[in-house]
Amino acid sequence: MDWTVETWVRWFAYSSLLAEPPSVWASTSSQVALIARALKSHGVRSGLVLDAGCGTGRITVGLAEYGYEVLGIDISPKFVEEANERIARAGVENKARCVVGDLRRLPEVVKDLRFDAVVSWFSSFGFYGDEVDRAILRNFAWVSKPDALLLLDVENRDSVLRARGFQRSYKWTLEHGDKVMIVNSHYDPWKSMDESEVEVYERGEDGLKKVVTLNLQFRLYSLHELAKLAREGGWKPLEAYGDWSGKPFEPSSPRIVLVAKRA
Repeated sequence: MDWTVETWVRWFAYSSLLAEPPSVWASTSSQVALIARALKSHGVRSGLVLDAGCGTGRITVGLAEYGYEVLGIDISPKFVEEANERIARAGVENKARCVVGDLRRLPEVVKDLRFDAVVSWFSSFGFYGDEVDRAILRNFAWVSKPDALLLLDVENRDSVLRARGFQRSYKWTLEHGDKVMIVNSHYDPWKSMDESEVEVYERGEDGLKKVVTLNLQFRLYSLHELAKLAREGGWKPLEAYGDWSGKPFEPSSPRIVLVAKRA
């Protein structure tokens, strides 16, 4: 089975903690503000935006509240269900909706829709390695209007490795409510791929009970690699931010927010 289906579809109740941890939710408003500011500064003041890998809809709703029309797509049916519930609670059903779909087959999902901008946020990109990631970028270009904008947000590889003390193997724990995740990551420098085993536990009266073990892989990109891939995927890089406040990218920046225009 495709590991992305195994993780994000079959075990959605547990992987959602990893997909959108509480610390990320806490800064959602500033993240959406940065996206809207970047879109407007490059001429996309309104129109149809694709939220590619929308999760449970936090960016989808935020952009709709800024006045954009938004279509969110995610591989997880449960995430999409939660996203549409969030859209309804926010009262932006006339501006936004989310559907189930695989970004590897994006043209089949959106059919004749063409977008003014594509947003791929909080590491929703990089699951498959360079060849498939390049194809996904081409899909983004295929479903976009001429001069459309792309905002691509991923972790900065150099910052990740520095935070780990440049160790190839790294262990960390994520807790929220009654769930505990123990993540054992191994970095493969030949592929610049982080391969992780995630042990999921639930805390009960008798202590921790192991629920499932998940396997993930994630391509860690440097800025020059991501920019090169974007060019090969039909996009012209314009600028890069280094965090969600919009500071210019530096080698020590925690994130890469690449802004590109359809070539």
